[in-house]
Amino acid sequence: MTSNTAIPFSALPASGAPWWVQVYVARDRSLTVEVLERARAAGARAVVLTADTPVIGSHGRPGAHVADFVGPEDLYGNVTGIPAREAAEHAADLTPDVIAWLGEQTGLPVVVKGVLRGDDAREFAAAGASGLLVSNHGGRQLDGLVPTAWALPEVAEAVAGTGTEVYVDGGLRRGTHILAALALGARAVFVGRPVLWALTVAGDGGVARLLDELTGELAEAMRLTGALSLDQVERDLLWTALPPVG
Repeated sequence: MTSNTAIPFSALPASGAPWWVQVYVARDRSLTVEVLERARAAGARAVVLTADTPVIGSHGRPGAHVADFVGPEDLYGNVTGIPAREAAEHAADLTPDVIAWLGEQTGLPVVVKGVLRGDDAREFAAAGASGLLVSNHGGRQLDGLVPTAWALPEVAEAVAGTGTEVYVDGGLRRGTHILAALALGARAVFVGRPVLWALTVAGDGGVARLLDELTGELAEAMRLTGALSLDQVERDLLWTALPPVG
């Protein structure tokens, strides 16, 4: 089977802004190592380990079986030298030990994406994770998963005082949503689908406008709630019926 042509990380816009590389550990780990080496050489500042897809869920994903009809070169744009589709499939044997392995391969901090429980958060932090991303994969992996806003307080509480940062994604569409996420314990938020929509409609200028508007909405929400700085955005700003932490 022929190798595909890799997308060059060096083609990323030279904005000077830090960027991270997200990885899915392949069954053949040498494929993952090759991607990580190129990303690090191009300036990646951290590795994001996608930990919630060792098995690909098909619920709500009509295209989940598209791999049956296309070659691996069409699915793994940043992976080169794929000997067979099975080699590039997601490894199903991930354990917390892979966190240290990724750190050893790259010398970069490792962020674990897909954390929804406090006990998992503590285990990942103990295994060397520098950050945890509370995410339910947009609900596309398993129907009925806990909303990230509900999971976030438990995860944040579990690693409080350890130096492990906590982030969150999922359903963040307004500045008030970001304010709530910060109040529930997030250090930062990730925005996915709105960026894709903005990019589709108006290119990179649309993305810049989206981020500016979200930032403006967050600043306005802070002013209206009396928070003069981000460190004043705390849980008591919210009325919540969330279950208690612990």
